Amino acid sequence: MIERQVFLADPITSWIDANIAPFFKHPLVALFALVGAGIIFGLWKTAKQENDEPDVLWKGVAIVLVILVAYSNIFAAVPGTIVGPGEEEGEEGVGISNTYQITGVVQDFDTGSSLGGTSAKVDVIDPNAWDKPLETITVDTTAKTFTSAKYYLAGEVLYFHIYSTEGNGYYDSLQGPLTVPSVSTGGTTPKWDLGTFYLKNRVAAGGLSMVLVSPTGTSLSSGTGSAAGSLGQYTATGKSFTLKVNIYLSAYSVHWGAPMETLGTLAPYPRETRQLVMWIACNNTAVSQSALTARGFIPISNQPPGWFVMYMVLPEVKSDRSTLGSATVDMPIDTTAVAANKNVSFYVYFADLQKTLDASAGVYDGAPTAYGAFSAYGLTALMPATGYYQTSSNVPNGAWLSVKIKTA
Repeated sequence: MIERQVFLADPITSWIDANIAPFFKHPLVALFALVGAGIIFGLWKTAKQENDEPDVLWKGVAIVLVILVAYSNIFAAVPGTIVGPGEEEGEEGVGISNTYQITGVVQDFDTGSSLGGTSAKVDVIDPNAWDKPLETITVDTTAKTFTSAKYYLAGEVLYFHIYSTEGNGYYDSLQGPLTVPSVSTGGTTPKWDLGTFYLKNRVAAGGLSMVLVSPTGTSLSSGTGSAAGSLGQYTATGKSFTLKVNIYLSAYSVHWGAPMETLGTLAPYPRETRQLVMWIACNNTAVSQSALTARGFIPISNQPPGWFVMYMVLPEVKSDRSTLGSATVDMPIDTTAVAANKNVSFYVYFADLQKTLDASAGVYDGAPTAYGAFSAYGLTALMPATGYYQTSSNVPNGAWLSVKIKTA
């Protein structure tokens, strides 16, 4: 195990530490220095008696120089004997290459545009210490590149948390584990060039729409990323039918519901994956739940009285540079066990940045708050702003899409 060491990027201090200090820290250097001093002192005493001090002193200095040159050649040639200038000692005493500054760029996943015009940052993380970042690097707003303020030891393992609040905000990225190389990737400059990190731009609220559609294709309720739809009406013509939820992105190179890792609120700050979740709630428990579970819906663990609530983790909806994103979710409804001419309500909810464990309990998560080694997040609000929730009387409320069905 290589012990993590971090060095401030002061060029003069770093050069002295790397090229001079290690040589004189070695115990054999001290030994030879003492021997040399003894030789010079003995020669000086002899010269003083013979009245030939200058000549003998120069001879003494020459002898000491020969000893030091021999030392540097003999011991530098034996692996593991001495750690050379600019190196650190590993577990077995073998010299390890120099420390390096970290460099790189952050770009939009779809457009390739460099981020950092306003705010893009990189947290450098020790995988054995998630309580705080080793440092947070700000992408230069002019050059659109980032460079660490610290140097990192070859062989050291690191994680990188990348985020940006630019534009609509970007879904964060966690990269790692990555190992600091033993050879500089910056030529003669001691640098580790990480290349490019990519972030996915979240769709703007106005660029997202979702529509609850009847079996005949009629819109029953429609909303956007910021506005809920009104209650729709549908008169069923049969006991079994399928409602659909259609999701549309109206902008290119944007995403909704990209999976994103966050950190828990308490030590040891566990990593948690957040995703896009859809909930449905029905106020009649006689409606078949098996038809919905067969489609992939999962009942929540805390069912409200007189209702059933189910959830589904949705895949990311994304537009690339040439194709607008869309998705469809089928909701098979079976009212065989429900009498005719009964009013049955269905509510639909959405939210990105959700933890599955909480979604399964019928609780939606708010926007993540930064803890531990993550200094901040690129997204500071959900889309839509709220997911599934219940009133104080334990009744589902605040649906994003909704419909009242008169059964056949």
